Amino acid sequence: MLWNALPFAFSFSVVPFIVMAAIHGGWWVAAPFVWGWIVIGSIDQIVGMRTENLDPDTAESDLIWHKRITWVWVPGQVALILFVLWQITQPDHLSTGEAIGVALGLGIATGTIGITFAHELVHQRNRWERLAGELLLTSVAYGHFATEHVLGHHVTVGTPKDPVTARKRQDFYSFFVQAVGGQLLSAWRLDRNRLARIGLPVWHRRNPFWRYGLGLAAFLGAAFAVGGLWGIALFGIMC
Repeated sequence: MLWNALPFAFSFSVVPFIVMAAIHGGWWVAAPFVWGWIVIGSIDQIVGMRTENLDPDTAESDLIWHKRITWVWVPGQVALILFVLWQITQPDHLSTGEAIGVALGLGIATGTIGITFAHELVHQRNRWERLAGELLLTSVAYGHFATEHVLGHHVTVGTPKDPVTARKRQDFYSFFVQAVGGQLLSAWRLDRNRLARIGLPVWHRRNPFWRYGLGLAAFLGAAFAVGGLWGIALFGIMC
């Protein structure tokens, strides 16, 4: 099944462009956008859509290469975030505009790729893969997605109760607020109610919001350690 998995590994191709942008600035800042949006988008159009699915009875052992791609991305994303923040906050290294551009380029990898891989991981059966998915999500300030998507969205999709189901003729901007803010509130309610059903208070250590919050605090602390308040600001832009 390695051949079937290889197209997903193509996601990694954007990483060198982000690294070069962080190191050299200048025109390299545009490289992640050109590669991620134009080149890969064009390749996608040329290759076309693959309509066949794997056999539902495919053994999980035959999907090991698909899974390994998501596993490798987890430490890779953490290292990439820290490296890029360290590089772009060095004194007299990049201009303010260049640093912001690199942070946005980093968001291509951590957002469009990282959250997609995190989605796969939080759906897995074993705990360590779900925690790996949480780590990817907390690294972009979106840890609560691990709760809301699995326990909320998959139950309420297509109904008014689902914050990521757009209303008829809803504009993008109101949907953005609904989706981002609504998921956070929904995740909190879901975990609060889940704990209440087993007689535990919302502040109990089994509330995953402790992991989401402490994980995000660790990334904010790392961003501050490498770049001070400017590092935190650039981390926020990336998120």
